[in-house]
Amino acid sequence: MTDKKTVFVGTIASSVSLNELDIYNGFLSVENGKITNKGTIQEFEQLQNAGAFTNFGITQLGEDQFLMPGFVDCHTHASQFPNIGLGLDRPLLEWLPKYTYPLEKKYSDVEFAAQVYDKVVQRLLQNGTTTACYFGTTHLEGTMQLVKSAIQLGQRALVGVVSMNSHISENLQEIEHVLKRNPNCSSFAEVYDTCHLLNNKCL
Repeated sequence: MTDKKTVFVGTIASSVSLNELDIYNGFLSVENGKITNKGTIQEFEQLQNAGAFTNFGITQLGEDQFLMPGFVDCHTHASQFPNIGLGLDRPLLEWLPKYTYPLEKKYSDVEFAAQVYDKVVQRLLQNGTTTACYFGTTHLEGTMQLVKSAIQLGQRALVGVVSMNSHISENLQEIEHVLKRNPNCSSFAEVYDTCHLLNNKCL
């Protein structure tokens, strides 16, 4: 038996499409972090009897447990985790200079960045988020600590920087503010396009 080979047996749930959920009693085998087989409980019993799982650790899920795919978070401002719950009394354009920018300056300190980002990745994994699109800061070495945390803790991640001068608006005041700063543009889409952000790397 090896820790790198495991079979999970019990209730398995996964989405087949946006409006269809597949729930069944079965098994899922994992080798070196990759799913290698899945099937019904009857197929598991046949394979087990044939000795297919001799070198596998078998994890039997309880009646109140089920296995499902990890969550995917497509928009996570990793650097802002210490600010969670702060500034709820302020609109975005006041919140940014009061809370966001002062905090983000601290990520030039690699040790500070490593401590925060380690907690960020751990928190997301503990809540079932196995894939995340992270926004770091403009500090390369600090942001690399986020990459290292994701790798070390086994989370799939896309890590980049926020284009703060041309992000999607959240309120009418922001729309007015951004269009004033870009007088030759008539819409947010045009601002994005002018800044060459509407491309195959844009999320």
